[in-house]
Amino acid sequence: MKVVGIDPGLERVGYAVIDHTNTQDKLVESGLIKTSPLKTKGERLDLIYRQLLEVLERATPSLAGVETLYFTVNSKSAMSVAEARGVILVLLAQKHIPTIEPTPLQVKVALTGYGKADKTQVSGMVKKILRFKEDLGPDDVYDAVAIALASAALNMSAAMR
Repeated sequence: MKVVGIDPGLERVGYAVIDHTNTQDKLVESGLIKTSPLKTKGERLDLIYRQLLEVLERATPSLAGVETLYFTVNSKSAMSVAEARGVILVLLAQKHIPTIEPTPLQVKVALTGYGKADKTQVSGMVKKILRFKEDLGPDDVYDAVAIALASAALNMSAAMR
């Protein structure tokens, strides 16, 4: 089963597609969608939509994971991320891709078994699970891979109930 993980943002959207099986997870594709602050918000959201649409059409995932927002400080950036997240959720609905929306805590627990794991611990587990030695790129990409892996695991545990 192919699973796409998406770390939403207005400036940077991390995405990763994994091929999930019971024996091994394999990274199919990952990357970063960047938007310019010199563009209007509408133009930035449109770019996210179009570039993510290309990823979905190329990868044809059967499940998506989009991290749920969790902000405690900056409500202005939370609004922008929420708008980007809305565009992403609409696109997934239009493509009829079932979507799981894990919290950051659920992602950390699914990967490390510890809800207060830091980014280094999460990225270390991502590399261990995928048997990668090289760097996957910026934090947004690691987060997207972690979201894809956690969503696959959450989907499996929900199916077993």
